[in-house]
Amino acid sequence: MSSDFFNISGDNANPYFPHGRNILQFDKRYLGDFSKKEIRPEHRVRCYSLNDNNLFKKLEEYESEDEKRDYLISEYTYIVREHFQELLFDNINTSLKSDFYIEILSELITNGVLHSKSNTFALMFVNKFSTKFSISDNGIGFEESLNSKEESFIYKPLELKNKLDSFKILNVNDKLLNNLNYIMETLFFSSLKDRRGLFDLMTSVVLNSNGYFRLHSNNAQIIISNRMRDELNELNILRNNLFNLYKKIAINKIEDTRYNEEMISIKNDILNFFVKFYHNLCNKYNNDFKYSSIRFYNVRFKGVHIEVEIPTA
Repeated sequence: MSSDFFNISGDNANPYFPHGRNILQFDKRYLGDFSKKEIRPEHRVRCYSLNDNNLFKKLEEYESEDEKRDYLISEYTYIVREHFQELLFDNINTSLKSDFYIEILSELITNGVLHSKSNTFALMFVNKFSTKFSISDNGIGFEESLNSKEESFIYKPLELKNKLDSFKILNVNDKLLNNLNYIMETLFFSSLKDRRGLFDLMTSVVLNSNGYFRLHSNNAQIIISNRMRDELNELNILRNNLFNLYKKIAINKIEDTRYNEEMISIKNDILNFFVKFYHNLCNKYNNDFKYSSIRFYNVRFKGVHIEVEIPTA
């Protein structure tokens, strides 16, 4: 009730509150007197949609996907700052990097509404122990999204996943394993992009803030924590080297292929480290699945869910 969850998920039609999305049906009489409690308005669930502010119509003015993405990111940067900046300032670990988190949140929300073809839900909560935020959508998911990616000089679609599929380290249902391997492919793809995104959020939260990063896709979840610091450090160094080359190319503002060979070499190193990372995760699951970083669930609400927990300093 305090986060407007029932308004968002139900059939609420009050124009002064978030419009309901008809995800759940429930008898409102059972909600009781929770509405009498005072709440912090910043802790509300936020829903982002291309139907908001006529964004769907505005995107028709742009032809390429990059132009549409750039427009949405510029819009959501302003909106995210308005919604979450005060909460980010409440934790020294997030206040020192507030611009970074606003950039990442804007990127992830844009991905949700533009590529998942669904509404995207975000929640940030702060207490004396930590800052937590989550982003969820029930759109097309990682599999369909990644299958539509075009090959480039640095990224071959499903290159990592095809390697992981051949290992068969885990003795689990093929559908569950498929979801896990698409999670890994998503993180790999993110580590090769020319803008900060999901991979950078994961490494920043764990390496810089000693926090937790959880990525959930349909029936599979991976939990990244300080226990993987060695592997993440190796990946993060490679990622930053690659990103710095992207920045050099952007500064030149011309088609520049001088760095292609070096970038491909870094990409291959990242690929190999992801394979090593995957082996370690799977072996730990096989040894003791209860304390493993891999989780498999039976879920009704299919989709992608990102959850981050950043301790207070």
